[in-house]
Amino acid sequence: PLNVAEFRELLVAERQWAARSFDDYAFVTRQSCFCSPEVLLQVEVEVRGGTITSVTDVVTDTLVRAELYSAWYTVEDVFERIRRAGGVSQVADVVVAFDPVLGYPTSFATQFDQSILDAGGSIEITALHPIDPAPAAITELAPAFPYADWFTQHTGYPAHADNFGVYSMEPFEGTLYLGFGAAAPAQSDGSLLAEFDNGGLRPIGPLDEQGFLDMMAVGDTLLIPGVDPCCPDDWDAGNFYTYTPSAGLTKYRNIPNVLHTWRVWHEPSDGAIYVVTGSHRGDFATWTGEIWRSTDYGVSWSRFANYADGVGDFRTNDIVRHHNRFYAISAAYRGPCELVVEPSAGAPTWAKVIPGQRVACHHALVIFGDDLIALDATRDGLHVIPQTGALAGTVALPFTVGTRTFNWATLAGSYLFAVSDDGQIWRSQDALSWEAVASGNREFVSIGYWPHRSWLLLASSGVDGAVWKLRLCGAEPC
Repeated sequence: PLNVAEFRELLVAERQWAARSFDDYAFVTRQSCFCSPEVLLQVEVEVRGGTITSVTDVVTDTLVRAELYSAWYTVEDVFERIRRAGGVSQVADVVVAFDPVLGYPTSFATQFDQSILDAGGSIEITALHPIDPAPAAITELAPAFPYADWFTQHTGYPAHADNFGVYSMEPFEGTLYLGFGAAAPAQSDGSLLAEFDNGGLRPIGPLDEQGFLDMMAVGDTLLIPGVDPCCPDDWDAGNFYTYTPSAGLTKYRNIPNVLHTWRVWHEPSDGAIYVVTGSHRGDFATWTGEIWRSTDYGVSWSRFANYADGVGDFRTNDIVRHHNRFYAISAAYRGPCELVVEPSAGAPTWAKVIPGQRVACHHALVIFGDDLIALDATRDGLHVIPQTGALAGTVALPFTVGTRTFNWATLAGSYLFAVSDDGQIWRSQDALSWEAVASGNREFVSIGYWPHRSWLLLASSGVDGAVWKLRLCGAEPC
């Protein structure tokens, strides 16, 4: 049994261990006991959330079968075994050594009374170190839901084998709106607006478009730019849609000469909405980027800027307002996409914000705190524009954003969350340093956040694609 001094030493060690700065850990251990040969191996044990999650044979670097995990012990288990052994009368001696810094037992041996056969044993623990928490698991929003077949049922269009998916998500209170495309935006006929709430997933209605790219909720009104008229609309005009629960889905086909209405921006200062387009100049052959403005939610439009103003001689792909100035992505015909800013006083045209630097053409501009963020054309870096409007710097990302993940980032609390092309979910508080917080092990084509449910949302693509959720507790996956 433990004497008074040994018991005090145990208490000190337990306090040291409880005060450690990490939760999850791994260590190398070997046991000596009257046990099966597999239990006598030198192994590395990983402990996450207080539970053994893996055991690896150190010599062969192979995983031990999970059904044998109960033969090994966490540090907490070893402390408990020391306490129990110290109170057993048949135990002749308990010999323990503790790590002087962290307090965990580095060795623990028991010797039983000679009258008890096949008893006693020892445990050694070395090389203990903290490990990163396991990536949080994501789960399906609607488990086993047949999204692709359901889409075809409600639109009449087949889901593309690889590119079908939800390309835009927009929450409003207890309702989540989902924008489905038969394929990537402007790739294939078929588009559907749907909603998800406590009653499950329901179609609102098909759109006469090739795919779905963007939408924005202003109050209970949903604003939806028509990404590519089709079915049977052509390119003599662009489409714009609104939806409210009371009035339903309304289509306006009144933006002249538009091939693509890419994105929408609502400006609170004047109540107007702005859309960016890829248009022709009346001949279906000569292109121009344009920005259009509406003060009546799409009933009528006025041209705000075009190629002559410097917003792109091919397309204008996004627009946001940042510290009282509009910024847009301009696209040149068979040329680069660049970030431009509306003219300052006396200037004739929109100006390039970062001359010589290309930005991703269709990946959304993001406002994060006081900064405007544009994804670099390589999709593995960010251009950060602070309140001054001048480029603050270019940040190298530890990941690459997917080619089709046009809505690649979302805000949740003080964090910016982004998704990489290998299915990792990343977050940052300053756009400079990033950490991976979860893994989906699949490519996602959009990411969003639903504050009402505290869910981070992701959509995977293809006929087996789905919508996924990751619950956040504060800013932590849980």
